[in-house]
Amino acid sequence: MLSTFFQITFRNFLRRKFYFLLNLLGLSIGFAAFGALFLFTAYEASYDNFPGANRVFRIKGIRINQDGSSRESVYAPVAAGPDMKASFAEVEHETRIIKTVGMFRYADRWTKSEDVAYVNEDFFHVFSVSLQRGNADNALSQINTMVLSASFAKKVFGDEDPIGKRIDYKGRTYYEVVGVFPDFPKNSHVKLDALLSFKNYEAIMRKDIAQEPWRWDIPVTYLKISESAEAASLLSKIPKLVEEKTGEYLRSINQEFRIELQPVTSIHLESNLEGELGKNGDGKLVMYLKNIALVILVLALINYVSLSTAKSIERSREVGVRKVLGSGRGQLVLQFLGESIVLHGIALLVAAGILIIGQPYLPEFILPTQDLREVPLHFWLVLVTILLSGIFITGLYPAWLLSGYNPVNALKGTISGIGRGVSVRKVLVTMQFITSLVLIIWIFVVVGQLKFMRNTPLGFNTDRLVIRDSEVYDSLFDRNSALYKKELARIAGVEQVSYVGMLPGDHNLAYSSNVRTLNAPSGSAITLEFIMVDEHFDSTYGLEGLAGTGFKEESTPWKEIILNKSAMRAVGFTEPEEAIGERILFFNDTAKIVRVVEDFHFHSPREPVKPMAFLFVPHMGFYFTLNTEPAATSSVIQEAEKLFATIYPGQPFVYKMLDDHFNAQYNAELQFERLLYFFSTLSVCITCLGLLGMAAYTTHVRKKEIGIRKTLGASSLGILMLLWREYMVTILLASLIALPVSWYLASQWLMDFATRLSLTPALFVLPLTILMVITLATVLFQTLRAAMTNPVDSIRYE
Repeated sequence: MLSTFFQITFRNFLRRKFYFLLNLLGLSIGFAAFGALFLFTAYEASYDNFPGANRVFRIKGIRINQDGSSRESVYAPVAAGPDMKASFAEVEHETRIIKTVGMFRYADRWTKSEDVAYVNEDFFHVFSVSLQRGNADNALSQINTMVLSASFAKKVFGDEDPIGKRIDYKGRTYYEVVGVFPDFPKNSHVKLDALLSFKNYEAIMRKDIAQEPWRWDIPVTYLKISESAEAASLLSKIPKLVEEKTGEYLRSINQEFRIELQPVTSIHLESNLEGELGKNGDGKLVMYLKNIALVILVLALINYVSLSTAKSIERSREVGVRKVLGSGRGQLVLQFLGESIVLHGIALLVAAGILIIGQPYLPEFILPTQDLREVPLHFWLVLVTILLSGIFITGLYPAWLLSGYNPVNALKGTISGIGRGVSVRKVLVTMQFITSLVLIIWIFVVVGQLKFMRNTPLGFNTDRLVIRDSEVYDSLFDRNSALYKKELARIAGVEQVSYVGMLPGDHNLAYSSNVRTLNAPSGSAITLEFIMVDEHFDSTYGLEGLAGTGFKEESTPWKEIILNKSAMRAVGFTEPEEAIGERILFFNDTAKIVRVVEDFHFHSPREPVKPMAFLFVPHMGFYFTLNTEPAATSSVIQEAEKLFATIYPGQPFVYKMLDDHFNAQYNAELQFERLLYFFSTLSVCITCLGLLGMAAYTTHVRKKEIGIRKTLGASSLGILMLLWREYMVTILLASLIALPVSWYLASQWLMDFATRLSLTPALFVLPLTILMVITLATVLFQTLRAAMTNPVDSIRYE
């Protein structure tokens, strides 16, 4: 019985090879694309699912100024974690992370890591980290101790046993390695190479921070609550602690401070705060991609339903014979549903082969994880459930339609293709056009927005060379930095050199402080970001001055400041000239405003321009920014590297172009653009496969009509227009739905950008035109062949 079923099934496939291959290709592409997108979104949603993660929360600090402006960051007061653990029974463990960049020397060889942090010993309990070597309970309880990841320990020590080894950190402290932990998984928002004892940070903490630990937001703080505790209960108690510790001070500066708790499992997709430990994902992007995945799956299944119902008339005699021989409707449904399941099963196998075999060769933006085993089991179950449900539903409708034919009419061959099946096909084809048009318009909007941001005047010059300063802060650091800057300025082709503490495009290195003018009441302070710069900063970056003359080489460090226009207004001045010479209070000190510059995009144009202050501290930098002659950049890099090797022997020379660094902020949009391009193209291809099959079938069943029309004098062009008109009307009908939907979706997506393009008619008309051209090109061969056929042959047909 089963063998007979498979014989009949494959005989039917071979008899209709063209439609079988169209269905197989469309379903395989659809299933593979759906699977890839589903796995991508599943992987993004799997971040930070370590044991006990549902009990771990990160403190989110919100400072609200008198004018209503606020600062939301991952930074918490230095004492917040310990005080909460001591005050609230719900808090089982707390850990604080202060991330930094590290240089380590062992056996006269320097090794650098961007992922180094001061942490306290509860870190291992909060993140459920088991040590491969060492004791997690006391690993970081002593000063000058550190724990390394397995890969970083291998990088520093090679095959040597790291335990007990002493390692030079930045030329100023020796740490003993007391433990080794497994590398953090890729799907973790915390990825660290080296953990330094928090006691070392406390030892170098400034006295004012130690005395007022609730006034300084420095560490990223995580809390792990007990199994019986509720986060809501803990959150309700926090305001009272904040009032007790810092209420009087907050009232004196007319500022509010709130603490919220972020579940650690939500950080990767739902958090984009100042000071994030790394680049997080985009929850909206994942939501969009989930919808695109479902759209592609539906398009593939629609193709199958459309072609199956269109071809059903050809199997009407088979249905009639089976019914005459005694087959009931249920048996026929099972037969045709079984054929559908076999076809979909083959397509699933092909799709799985594409993903498994092609996965190492697919771009990382399509499948970011290189190990499909990292995807949790419940995501695989959801994936299989969605696919099987779709297969069953779409297979059932054509089977039910076929089995319902009247046996007498079926045997006579008098079943018409006009009816419910035709109406359903038109609806399905219209849906395909709607989704294809929406995706094409969205491509235009995303590409246009990215281009618009890149072409937006930033207010400073990005064609600059950037060299990272030494990471070794020994007794010669200040002297060497000043010497290197001086020698860089002497290189042929170098026009200016500036030494700065933060680059445009950075987010995590700025200081912030409450600021007010000396004459303003104490409760009128606002929060400003501070960047440490030297006397050449504004000229090297090409900032537009509005008033004042800027810093001079003989200016006193910490005593002079430059404001951007937004900061000038936030402090209380209406015109730039009013601000020059005035003094502002910050960091418990005062500085004189010596210049006001026009606003510029220090951060991405996606964000509004922030009030910023640039403080003259020429010795507290991290980067040398060079303005070079365009033709001399390569030779300047070579000379700069030679000088670096002389002044900083044995240390890595790191350089980059400022425009590359700044444009890295657009990575999320670029990833979305690439994904949209790739999968929208696949969706249009699936639609085209369906159109190709429908065009072949339509011209086949209208062959006699075409012959009669040509005999009565219709031209080939007229026949072509007749056949094309149906598709054009369907596209125009689809556009009535797709255009407003696209406008709404694009408007919602653009709301996330402070600088955004206008939705002009061209963004909608051009995609509509492209879809029409693609459609006509797809059906051209089939319709042209029908129009050119000899009418005698057409009339003789049937």
